[in-house]
This record gives sequence, C-alpha cells and structure tokens, in this order.
Amino acid sequence: MALPAHFEGVLRDWKVLPTGRWRSLAVFSILDREWPTTQDNLTRRLTHALKRRDMHSAPRPQEAVRVSRNSVADRSVPPVS
Repeated sequence: MALPAHFEGVLRDWKVLPTGRWRSLAVFSILDREWPTTQDNLTRRLTHALKRRDMHSAPRPQEAVRVSRNSVADRSVPPVS
C-alpha cells in the first residue's frame, strides 16, 4: 500500500544499528494543505483493509480507525457496553 505522500529523498547511512550495520532512511512529506484529503483517503483505505482482513479471520470486537497528524494510524477498540 503506497502512502499518498511526496518522496523527498534518501538519507544514506543515516543510523548505525546495534549490529554495527548502517541503515538508510527514506523521507516522505505531506503538506498541511494536503493533509485533509490525505487523511480521508488513508482512513478509507485502512478501514477497507480491516474489513477485508476480518472477512478472512476469526470474529473480533468492532474496531475504529482514526488517523491523526501525529501518527499514521491509531487503532482503538471502543468500550464494550
């Protein structure tokens, strides 16, 4: 699933892992003015993916998908009444 973000570039050899191996980092961006549309599209895609997954697995409690600026996807389970 590709994110609807603009590819900015790669920071090569950005971090040293505990194994001593170097790791590179791909950088993507979404501008504030692009966020409302991106948020709607991403929420719809995640909701669809969860429904598709649930069709092929054991029953689970109802899940809500909430996408915010601070995280790609926050999944929460509503309280059982």
